[in-house]
Amino acid sequence: MPTLTPSKRLYQIIALGFVILALLSGLLMYRSYHLNVMQLEAFQQKLAAAASGKQELTDRYYRWHALAAEQEAHTLSGLRADLAATNVIDNEAAARLLIAGATHYLHDEDRFQAWLNEQLQTIETPSSEWTRISLASGAQAINTGQWCLQIEQVADTWLLTSLTDCALATP
Repeated sequence: MPTLTPSKRLYQIIALGFVILALLSGLLMYRSYHLNVMQLEAFQQKLAAAASGKQELTDRYYRWHALAAEQEAHTLSGLRADLAATNVIDNEAAARLLIAGATHYLHDEDRFQAWLNEQLQTIETPSSEWTRISLASGAQAINTGQWCLQIEQVADTWLLTSLTDCALATP
């Protein structure tokens, strides 16, 4: 049996340490990836449950101000287009006057949550047919047929950050 010199023994211990570190690193990366995928799937199931009316999406799972700003901009655009088809002298001023009344529900948390859940419940496509795409920002885009949703991971949860009509979102 060959004898090991102290330097050879040291190299073996160091090599074994590197192997153990590599295995632990790989295990932690796999666990992190698996946990992320499971959280994403769980959030999509939460969205599907809200779409089917089985449960409501609560404010813990969406960015209220981002969604409200997006909806207000969409409503303002629609008001401008509608007023442009009339004989209103100043379409922009008229739209600005009407926007507060047209979007009052966006500024009350309870009314907004009710509106959001109503919008999600208009999704007719089964969740098994929704398509999800990873965006460069790390966010996920979900096309449900009618609504195009965008979700982002914040800390250990996913949040709905955008809800747009797919017919308007695609050229």
